[in-house]
Amino acid sequence: MQLGFRRRQLLEAQRPQTQRSGTHPLAPQRPETPQQRAPAGAAPVDVAPAEAAPAEATQGSGSLRAARKARTQSSLIAQARALTLDKGLGGFTLDELCTQVGVSRRTFFNYFASKDDAVLGIPLQSPYEEHREEFLASRGTLALVDAIRVLLDRSFQSMVTEDFTPDIMSRVLVEQPTLIDRLHEHAFGLVRQLESLIVEREELATPSSFAHTVALTCHQLTMATFIDLNKSHTPQHAPRTALHNASCTLQTAVYSEALKRNFEHLTLFFTPSGAEK
Repeated sequence: MQLGFRRRQLLEAQRPQTQRSGTHPLAPQRPETPQQRAPAGAAPVDVAPAEAAPAEATQGSGSLRAARKARTQSSLIAQARALTLDKGLGGFTLDELCTQVGVSRRTFFNYFASKDDAVLGIPLQSPYEEHREEFLASRGTLALVDAIRVLLDRSFQSMVTEDFTPDIMSRVLVEQPTLIDRLHEHAFGLVRQLESLIVEREELATPSSFAHTVALTCHQLTMATFIDLNKSHTPQHAPRTALHNASCTLQTAVYSEALKRNFEHLTLFFTPSGAEK
């Protein structure tokens, strides 16, 4: 009797709280997670959606920052080339370039090391850096020649935007031939970076004539593939120009297939059994 009376008292004491929560005191309860457990006297709260929101927001904000950064970089390149064609390389200052794009000098140097590099489209960060870890981790899954092709292909794709205009770049180099030396310096720098990546991936002793030869050959093949897409007696009818005007995605897809085909030819000369490291 006393136990029954005491139980009814407890139920009556709990009833207002359970009515607010919409559950019966004797109804089965789902196990609480540490995140779902509310403080004493507080209504239960499902916090799972609230936890997912910050991750989605962070991912979205990261994408927005990347998009803004890409737009700023493209604007700096496009404006630097336009000013070079209009006034000559020495006819405008870095401050003038930054003013026209709407950025500070400090922001400019987050993207390029110099005004010349902005004209040439040489970013401060190496195009290989973004894909470095993936390249190194591919040793157990991809042959070296395939891993290099993927690295070079993805590095090229990261360069291609709506403002990627090699036809204008060609005009700049014709009118400002002094930039060619810097372009060659950058190209050899990319070869050295690729050589270092090959040495690290394959765990080779340095210096490695094997890594140097492969890096130099693959780099030249990549450039030759790109140039082939731009060959034409009339620039406005160049295959690459038509592809670019149609779609950047289509352009990179055609380039990827051409590069894959040329690397398949290359394997006739560089095979795992014939390579001497």
